[in-house]
Amino acid sequence: INEVVLFDRLNLLDHAARGTLTFSDGSVIEVSDIPNDGTGKRVTFPSKAVSWLTFQVTEGSGANVGLSEIQVFKAENRALEAVVTASSEYSEHYAAAKAADGIVGFHDHGEWASAGEVHPWIQLNWNEPVTIDRVRLYDRINLADNARSGVLLFSDGTSIEIAGIPADGSVKEVVFDRKTVEWLRFEASGGTGYNVGLSEIEIY
Repeated sequence: INEVVLFDRLNLLDHAARGTLTFSDGSVIEVSDIPNDGTGKRVTFPSKAVSWLTFQVTEGSGANVGLSEIQVFKAENRALEAVVTASSEYSEHYAAAKAADGIVGFHDHGEWASAGEVHPWIQLNWNEPVTIDRVRLYDRINLADNARSGVLLFSDGTSIEIAGIPADGSVKEVVFDRKTVEWLRFEASGGTGYNVGLSEIEIY
């Protein structure tokens, strides 16, 4: 699974405002700002295989705190289905396709690296339109080559500016209203180092 959506009880008296998701693998995610009007609070995370999860309210109000619904999903990573191209590739070992191979966070393994560019781009094309609402970017794990910021460009003509991509290879998630597109491009605009690239790009 890689997503949980929490829906508070619809009445305004009983509110589960904050809580903790605990998983059978020992991991824990703190959840805050659960809406009081019954709309969904979406919590996304890197995929994990679990046999159970628990949600415990840590801040509630009202006499009968609870939930309307809890939904658990495994969203498909559409990047794995795409044809991937880039402005350049340092070598075959750092080919553009390595940024969409499911290997995340390994130095010199499963990474795309450009050939001497600080502002490279990478593009994913699909044979048929796909409907997506989030992109996850993972920088190369080394601290010398960093794609610090950039822009996402979509085939529908829209774009999203991105800042604050972590230099340590941890995820930068960008969530947006659902759109149906035939291709997506990430252009690095704040890169540092000689071989800026990505460890992985995930698209859901």
